[in-house]
Amino acid sequence: MACLYGAGITHPYFPHVSIGWDNNPRFSTFRPGIVKNNTPANFKTALQKAKAFCEEHGLSMVTINSWNEWTETSYLEPDDLYGYGYLDAVRDVFSEKE
Repeated sequence: MACLYGAGITHPYFPHVSIGWDNNPRFSTFRPGIVKNNTPANFKTALQKAKAFCEEHGLSMVTINSWNEWTETSYLEPDDLYGYGYLDAVRDVFSEKE
């Protein structure tokens, strides 16, 4: 297991990578907790770090959020700004190289 919490209890940990997050369009006043600088390049760097963590600790899973939260700017789909950039990042990091 990758993480050890107090009292000798071991819990599995799998790294998580987020595309981004801003749910302010749903509210009339500002809500903190925005994930900024969510570009495909930064996303790819985060995926590489998560993969390295898994390799170092013998783990086999990285979770990614979210597939289609367009209102919150948290989606893993092609768009007009970056095209397939986020999907390309996932492919580049996790696909088997020939």
